[in-house]
Amino acid sequence: MHRFENWSTLKDLTFFQMKARYRGTAAGFLWVVLNPVILLLVQGVIFRHVLKVQMANYPAFLLGGLLPWTFFAMSLQMGVPALSNARQLLLAFRIDPTVFVLSVVLDNWINFAAAFGIAIFGITVMSDASALGWHLVLFPAAAILLLAGIYGLVMYLALFNVFFRDVRFICHFILNILLFATPVFYPVDLIPADWRWAVEYNPMTILIEPVRLSVMGFSEGVALPAFRNALLLSAGLLLLSMQYWKRRRNEFYLYL
Repeated sequence: MHRFENWSTLKDLTFFQMKARYRGTAAGFLWVVLNPVILLLVQGVIFRHVLKVQMANYPAFLLGGLLPWTFFAMSLQMGVPALSNARQLLLAFRIDPTVFVLSVVLDNWINFAAAFGIAIFGITVMSDASALGWHLVLFPAAAILLLAGIYGLVMYLALFNVFFRDVRFICHFILNILLFATPVFYPVDLIPADWRWAVEYNPMTILIEPVRLSVMGFSEGVALPAFRNALLLSAGLLLLSMQYWKRRRNEFYLYL
């Protein structure tokens, strides 16, 4: 019964998050979806035609990195302070904090999936449509791994922020640096060999790679390690956040 109530609460909270975001806007859902799509088009023009990044099917490459990054950045910005900002709600209704944070991340994930679907259509117009093939069937698995990993990270940081309120500001600072250390706009091959390890072991690189492979195509020798690494990282982040919650749940409401 408790598990069923959590699922019902998650559905209601996610719907509330989406409704609250679009309240008072004329276009509603379209603004949230079109924002990353427009950013994708602008960045594609800048990096391909202004900075002259020479890469086959660059729009698809950018799609596989920019939209997951946007999902990550929005989830981090909204999710880390979510528990502290919802203090009255959590105290009044005793909502499971893990479910509350998941609703925030899930709201952004739905926007990511919708924007991805729209962007795929744009890719078929901007580049060779034949580059998009059967490998797209692996996108749902890649998207779920991305959701799990980002939720695990955001959940841990949101809990940590309750006990140490500086976390949200530190995350904003690190997010700006991490953008340039993640191959969102550029291929890893452009990084000098001596520094390539810093990009390849970047957690966001690991989580983004399966999404990018589902767009760009892959060989078996590349895909299996990428999905395995994303699975291990996602499971590790989820375990870390759940263990931290279990360890500090008794004092959570005192600090909230």
